Amino acid sequence: MHEQVLLKRLIDAQAVIMQDGCDGVKSYAAYPRGDRRTRPSCFIPAQMLKHFLADGVCVPTSRGFEIVPSAAQRHSEKGRGLHSHQHRDMAVETITDAYGRFRQAQVNRHTRSPLHRLARRKRRSGERLFSDAEIEAGHRLARDYARSSLSVSVTQKYDAIGGGSGHGAEDISAAAMDAKRRYMDALDTLGPGLDRIVSALCCHNKDMTVIERDEGYARNSGLAVLKLGLQRLTQFYGTQAGCSS
Repeated sequence: MHEQVLLKRLIDAQAVIMQDGCDGVKSYAAYPRGDRRTRPSCFIPAQMLKHFLADGVCVPTSRGFEIVPSAAQRHSEKGRGLHSHQHRDMAVETITDAYGRFRQAQVNRHTRSPLHRLARRKRRSGERLFSDAEIEAGHRLARDYARSSLSVSVTQKYDAIGGGSGHGAEDISAAAMDAKRRYMDALDTLGPGLDRIVSALCCHNKDMTVIERDEGYARNSGLAVLKLGLQRLTQFYGTQAGCSS
């Protein structure tokens, strides 16, 4: 079934995508409002769920995988005929999925996460403000945060999308603990101040304007601070050539 049709069903039912059964399943059940007592509104193929995650349509939560409010709003506006071309800026970009793999995808630039949008920011000279290594380091921090803060069951679902390897709960729990350790070590590497700004943007998807207001920075001054933090993360995660994680 077409992605847009399934997405409409998910949004209409306020469904939560959950895994039933063991690792390595080929599809996931979507229960209305996350209630397993009800009949699933639809089933989402594992490959489609990977695309939803990579494109920011849904995110892993303590209940399963849920459609982000902004995606639901865009779909609602489109259904009412309000989603015109002025709200779309389609382009082919290189993105990273949940496993750090690079792939080409056609995305709407207006709907990307703050980190994705900053990846396109340029200086007056035309040079990009943030390097690929800095952006990838931000993505790795976000993935470690997601995996460390989720319950074991949700982490198991998240990792199984790539074609589960049959790991048990102990292995999943250990992976979550490793992610938490890396996340906390990364914050220590950033240091006070930088840790709040970088985690707010990368892990909590706050816009830079909101972060600058919360932290008391002048408009656009937070970008320099963010860049300094991401540079430190490139050394921590080893995304910069010549650095090891």
